[in-house]
Amino acid sequence: MNISDDLRKTLLFSGLSEEDLKEIAKIVIVKEYPKKSIIFSEGDEAKGFYILLSGMVKIYRISTDSREQILHIINPGETFAEAAIFIGKNYPAFAETILDSRLAYIDKKIFLKTLEKNSKIALNLIISLSMLLKKVVDLVDNVSLKNVDARLAEFLIEEAIRKGKKIDDYIEIELNITKTELAKKLGTVNETLSRSLRKLREKGIIDAEKNKVYIFELEKLQEIKTLGSLRID
Repeated sequence: MNISDDLRKTLLFSGLSEEDLKEIAKIVIVKEYPKKSIIFSEGDEAKGFYILLSGMVKIYRISTDSREQILHIINPGETFAEAAIFIGKNYPAFAETILDSRLAYIDKKIFLKTLEKNSKIALNLIISLSMLLKKVVDLVDNVSLKNVDARLAEFLIEEAIRKGKKIDDYIEIELNITKTELAKKLGTVNETLSRSLRKLREKGIIDAEKNKVYIFELEKLQEIKTLGSLRID
């Protein structure tokens, strides 16, 4: 598969003509990073942005008490750090690979020149940044307004919708992040996450082994997401 095909799958470059995609492909630099590689650190000069072609990346910040808070998990076909090239000179967070990853890098100066020539990319960029803003708002709401049970239920529902496999009377999802990383994404610690998972198992809503989760009661997860706890009839 050539880079034009990869670009076509992203929101930022969707709807572009084959000719436009080929022009964008000319300015792309493909980079490969092994698992647990730092792509950039908070405070580094924002010289460009990235498209994840394969693998998985986490965007996170370190709090004043040295706790890691995962802001986003980036999956293949998604862009990241594009906001940084407009809002400031430095990246506002860390980016690190969770899996061996292949990325497309686009230089800031070259991209801005391309943006001036193509209104379709400009429109897509506005949509992309709007979606990023919504994710940030959702993250703040989740951490400040929802308990860990509700946050975990919401995460499992989103994963089930995004990549769940329907098998007989349950849904199987494969998690590519560790329990520690999941706890950081949910804004909690391992012990609290373990208690929430145990409660879901005891109620027969889910089961889990290694990196797989089996969801038996999706409706119950939706109830927990909405109410913050499971209603006892």
